Amino acid sequence: MEITIEKELLLEMLQFAAERYPNESILILRGNSSKERVEITDYLFPPSGWGDPRFAGFPLYLLPMDLSYMGTFHSHPSGNTNPSLTDIHKMFGRVMLIAGYPFLLENISAYKKDGDRIQVRIT
Repeated sequence: MEITIEKELLLEMLQFAAERYPNESILILRGNSSKERVEITDYLFPPSGWGDPRFAGFPLYLLPMDLSYMGTFHSHPSGNTNPSLTDIHKMFGRVMLIAGYPFLLENISAYKKDGDRIQVRIT
């Protein structure tokens, strides 16, 4: 499995993370998918989303039903792009993108629900 995302869209998300540093940030990823690929086409600011230096979240019950939700993007101010156990247990959607400080294109990792890392293809 791989994730594809346009460079400009990813740069916007990285800028969002940088603006909220030293707190974590979170976005909802939208797009479409097949068995082998998830294409990210857009993102949403989660309703009542919040972040502090150790965690970012939002109440799921405030989201309207939408089959285009693919997962989340969130930042790790520590620079570590590995998911925590909390990240894996509270994962929403098919994929999770994690951006590590200093929020550059090479500081992005992606994961499936089971915590396995997947490739990110930037177009």
